[in-house]
Amino acid sequence: MRNIFRGKTLFLLFLTLVLTVGSVAPVFADAALRGYSKGAGYEYVAFGSYPTDADGTVRPILWRVLKADSGEAWLLSEYVLFGSPVHGDYEHYQGWEKSDLYMYLNSVFINDAFTAAERAALVNRTEDNALVTLITSDEMKDASIGFSSNNARLCESTAYAKILPDPPIFELPKTNNKGRWQPLYVYSKGHKYSPWWSRTRSVDYPHEQRRVMDEGKIGRISTGNSDLGVRPTVYVDLTRLTIGSGSGTMDNPYQLLPIGAAPAVVETPTQPEEEPADSAVDVPEVPVPSEEPQGDGIPIIDFSDETYDETLTDDPDTVPPGAYDQVEDDFYYTGEDDASAQSGGIPPLEEAPAAQGGFTGTVDAGSLNENFPPLTAQGFLPEGEAEFVYANENEGLWLYASQTLRIEIKKFVSTNQNNKPGNWYEAQIYVKDLSELFDLYPFDKDHYKSYGDRYKTDAYKIAAQHHLVFALNTDYFIYRVERDHEESYDYPLGVVIRNGEILGDRPKKAGTTVYPPLDVMAFYPDGTVSLHENATVSAKDLLAKGAVNTLSFGPILVENGEVSPRSSQFGSTMNPRTAFGVVEPGHYVVVLTEGKANGGEGQSCSWMAEKMAELGCQEAMNLDGGDTAMMLFMGKKINVNKTKNGRPQNELLGIGHSDAVR
Repeated sequence: MRNIFRGKTLFLLFLTLVLTVGSVAPVFADAALRGYSKGAGYEYVAFGSYPTDADGTVRPILWRVLKADSGEAWLLSEYVLFGSPVHGDYEHYQGWEKSDLYMYLNSVFINDAFTAAERAALVNRTEDNALVTLITSDEMKDASIGFSSNNARLCESTAYAKILPDPPIFELPKTNNKGRWQPLYVYSKGHKYSPWWSRTRSVDYPHEQRRVMDEGKIGRISTGNSDLGVRPTVYVDLTRLTIGSGSGTMDNPYQLLPIGAAPAVVETPTQPEEEPADSAVDVPEVPVPSEEPQGDGIPIIDFSDETYDETLTDDPDTVPPGAYDQVEDDFYYTGEDDASAQSGGIPPLEEAPAAQGGFTGTVDAGSLNENFPPLTAQGFLPEGEAEFVYANENEGLWLYASQTLRIEIKKFVSTNQNNKPGNWYEAQIYVKDLSELFDLYPFDKDHYKSYGDRYKTDAYKIAAQHHLVFALNTDYFIYRVERDHEESYDYPLGVVIRNGEILGDRPKKAGTTVYPPLDVMAFYPDGTVSLHENATVSAKDLLAKGAVNTLSFGPILVENGEVSPRSSQFGSTMNPRTAFGVVEPGHYVVVLTEGKANGGEGQSCSWMAEKMAELGCQEAMNLDGGDTAMMLFMGKKINVNKTKNGRPQNELLGIGHSDAVR
């Protein structure tokens, strides 16, 4: 690094690690260090050195001690030291041990960060046979080393890491480079925390790597993204080191020195430190770019619908609209090459759902909310009366009635199993006949399969565009279309049918354990639905049986009136969620849980399943959540999202039309 970046002029705020250097007698490090404990927290050491300040000033690297026993210590860098992809040619990623970043850490970085005597104290204790590596995704969740919560995984970066114009790694192959380097990504306006890599490859997505993301959650992302941080980890032989100074705190860390070395304040070198030629680790030749990489950028996609200790999601979350520069028209996927339907190996449906009509029951007048006007025996307005609308946010009550539609929405204020706010909304929707059915309403019907900000907008605008009385989010399939366009492999789309047209027919692998499983809910013209686990039905089969629309997300929550086992197999963490269910044709239920706002968390999929079954649903499925989760009444969003208007949408699932919604 020093030889690569010496002479560059760098600007921005800088971070200084201050070492208190005293005249104390050295003590052997293995006799003094301890690992993490829940009561005492971490001890900190300074070992090696690396550019830290915005101007490239080299300072000691600050490490937290994860474990210390048997004469060895396991150290993790306290800060992100630089941003980098795991592998530039991500389309041909063959695993961590063959990645660019692995090679860089154990060739260039190891010589830049450590002297020959310091390198002699490094030991290999990981399965990847590396002296410098990253921690695994399992270790990111290990409470015994302090990672017991999302907050524990939050990591700041050095000032130097934030302003690097290019990652300190090999040039991306021009034929596979999808864009220029992105600077290290930081979350929040205060530029405080950064995402950071693990060394764990995604099991289901071979070109992706596990990483810490927004709010300390664990997700996955393409190995080609350059704006994620590198937080090295090393094991050291403490019998080769002494403590030269310090008290082991973050502000005054122990200074680990090779035996015989004297404590010294590390100054900014005017020349690269000279090392004996035979003591350095072999450094492969690093190609120097001959021209600026070309392309439109690899967008960073976040998956914050879940707390990723247990499950994953395809749901992006933290990238704000407009975070990336506008790109040319040809960057957007126009959907001209529709995916071919998949039918091989998938059994056809045995029979189509029986034809049904609207809600045929009668209503006990005593069960109706007292704010409703007089209604018919079926619970609808008499002929000739104007639509009835009641909205009281303070009361948490929203009501609607017309000659063909009745809606009652209630807000419930409560806490979840973690004693965090777990508020939810219950919507009961009744339709009189087939003139009122749930349907999918696009923002741009001419570009239904096109992705990009121009093809999405705030949900309330789509509701106003179609004058929708009631609406909710869908499966956000457009995100998977985007990923499919970016990746060289066939990204799972699920079974996607819109208005009788197949937009995607590519399920996940059968038996997937990755959230969302892409289970399918099919909608029929008679108001019925059918549920199908991932990879058990094709789009062609569903069309043949009369389906007009599908939602592909999951898991299935309720089937045949019983809680589905899949509800406990996916989405076990607390998060904002949306569920859609059918009690009987003409009677529908929507439940939405809030979270990630006002200190809330949301609920699990198993909680959602129990709630939908309790409300009488015969079939119910989980839809997209996180900042996508939203419920709209008369064109206004009634739930609270992490962002003011929630995630921009390309469509809504809605019912009822009113000229009052504009």
